[in-house]
Amino acid sequence: MPLIRKLQRDGDISWFSFLVHSRRSGVPTEENDSRLFVHLRLAHVEARKYDDLVSKLPSYCEMTRRMPAVPRDELDNNDVKSLRDQDVEWAWAILGAGSEWILTFLESHDIKARIAPQSVSQQLHYIGNALMVRMVGILMP
Repeated sequence: MPLIRKLQRDGDISWFSFLVHSRRSGVPTEENDSRLFVHLRLAHVEARKYDDLVSKLPSYCEMTRRMPAVPRDELDNNDVKSLRDQDVEWAWAILGAGSEWILTFLESHDIKARIAPQSVSQQLHYIGNALMVRMVGILMP
């Protein structure tokens, strides 16, 4: 995602995360739309205006909107009570760190090459191993 790296280099964003969604997982689009959408969440640098950031986004950034401040007590199914100081910002930080890891993983491969599924699987194995998780069923959109 060269867009994220450009926004970082230009000092426009202080944080990002992304997830992939479809109409079935909540994208408000036409019933017959089978596209996947990258749900990119950005935190603009305080000194910069929101409208300035939006003006720098390319036309393929659809459905752009300002989000209200995050709820202080939840982030999906994260157990906030188990977080340090029961602060949901830790869960948001982990989401951002995961997105950074994924982006770094993608950038480490030749842009013209297909990333081998076994490479993805092996990297996920390393993470699961470090967390001492034998197998976790994760629902995908």
